[in-house]
Amino acid sequence: MATTLEDLSRELDISPSGLRKRIHALGLTVEKGSRGKWFISDDLLQVLRDADRMMKDGAGAATTRRVLGLEVSVSAEPPRLALAAPSDASGEKPCPTTELQQALGMLAAERQRSEVLQARVSELLARVAELTGACAMFQERTKHLATSLSNLQQKELLRLEAPASAARPWWQLWPGRSGG
Repeated sequence: MATTLEDLSRELDISPSGLRKRIHALGLTVEKGSRGKWFISDDLLQVLRDADRMMKDGAGAATTRRVLGLEVSVSAEPPRLALAAPSDASGEKPCPTTELQQALGMLAAERQRSEVLQARVSELLARVAELTGACAMFQERTKHLATSLSNLQQKELLRLEAPASAARPWWQLWPGRSGG
């Protein structure tokens, strides 16, 4: 039983265009109907469900292909280093030492890239530490200023309060009234 692309996109909670991109990234082939509608076989459906779980866990397309054992078309492969010796006209595979040299070259390039990235991470961590210290200083200063402002407001309120009235009640202050 074949499933349509729209049905699968609803099941996996992915837009149909996103599902098409994922199918293309994984290098999968899909049966198409007479009007271009995509139909997904049961085997392909299971592969897409497994791939969806892996990608939601953070795996990329290359990792997902490798784990699921999917073959990739030649155009989708990254370019290789040109360290391998050209094969002879008989079509024989290159010797293992050539493959080893190529692998060592790729390893050296990755190591160099890793060192550059580690240096950049160290710089960023130092910057984060610097900004964290500045943030703590500004928080302390803000706390001090808030306390000072509160003290000034209290002093101003006390100064603006009405002066204490005389010991006699107000009706005794009227002219012509005796205090007694």
